[in-house]
Amino acid sequence: MSGLDDEIHGSDDLVPRFVPRGIAHVDIESDQPPQVFVIVLVPSFSMLAFANTVEPLRIANQLTGKQLYRWEVRSDDGLPVVSANGLSISSDGGLSEVPANAVVLACVGNYAEKTVSGDLAGFLREKWRKGHRVGGICTGAYALAKAGILKGHAFTLHWESIKPFCEEHEGLEPSDSIYVMDRRILTCGGGAASTDMMLALIRDSFGDELARGVADMCLYASLRSSDQRQKAPASTLYGTRNQVLIKIIDYIETHLAEAIDMEEVAQLHGVSRRQVERLFATHVGIPPNRFINNIRLDHGRSLLADTSMKVTDVAFAAGFTSANHFARLFRQRFGVSPHRFKGSVSPGV
Repeated sequence: MSGLDDEIHGSDDLVPRFVPRGIAHVDIESDQPPQVFVIVLVPSFSMLAFANTVEPLRIANQLTGKQLYRWEVRSDDGLPVVSANGLSISSDGGLSEVPANAVVLACVGNYAEKTVSGDLAGFLREKWRKGHRVGGICTGAYALAKAGILKGHAFTLHWESIKPFCEEHEGLEPSDSIYVMDRRILTCGGGAASTDMMLALIRDSFGDELARGVADMCLYASLRSSDQRQKAPASTLYGTRNQVLIKIIDYIETHLAEAIDMEEVAQLHGVSRRQVERLFATHVGIPPNRFINNIRLDHGRSLLADTSMKVTDVAFAAGFTSANHFARLFRQRFGVSPHRFKGSVSPGV
């Protein structure tokens, strides 16, 4: 091996596993024992959410030259877990005991309702009852809900799964914030929001300077607060500041399961039906009725993928008055029938 290889692959004294070498440095005083994060991976987990959870911890150690954090990867059976992108991550063990101060996070992704096991739910519930902080990354709230520990807590999950989650878990109302830390329950929407949550935890433990230093290393321009919404507002998505159009779109998105009469919607917002048609043509590019159908079809597709609901129930939940009408429009838009689409959805495990 070369000299560099010798150094990288040498003894733990040269390059400790949790404290890699770097150039940038943040000087902090800390003789605390390392904070341990136990991340439980579920089949089809989000690789992006996982990496964005671990890397801020690694960078905090690197910047300070101290082992502020340690992390372990667990799985139901202790074997490697295949992510949604087809790559696998090895596991440090199964669902056994964890260090006394460990934060336990379930990293979930696609097909959450199908991939979260009863064993994982029981593991999270046990750790919660023993006083651990526990959480869900991306769609990890499904695991916390299955564990029965979300009631009375604020929480979130990836925006794409919020409506399907609500259909399956009546009485639990997720926030659309990028992350939520409510007492001992930690949740985030995954993706970049995983980094936001970890930066908040680093800031809480070691202050703003280290949190900003980690953000800089991640090429984060600023530390985002927990109250920021996951999805861009309609004004950004459609490139408009027209407040009437924005309010109408928000109204449509929150009343999908109801009958929507555009004449009544126009009157409610103080404009004519013709004005509404012009606004949609100018800023959205399609008529309002097609816009409504597209949103309903997208919602129906997510319900078919992420819930156990029957196709007929999905059609009505998405706002269609006829399952046949839903099926016809679904096939036109997605090139497959709802029944065939639902049958093709598999967690791949």
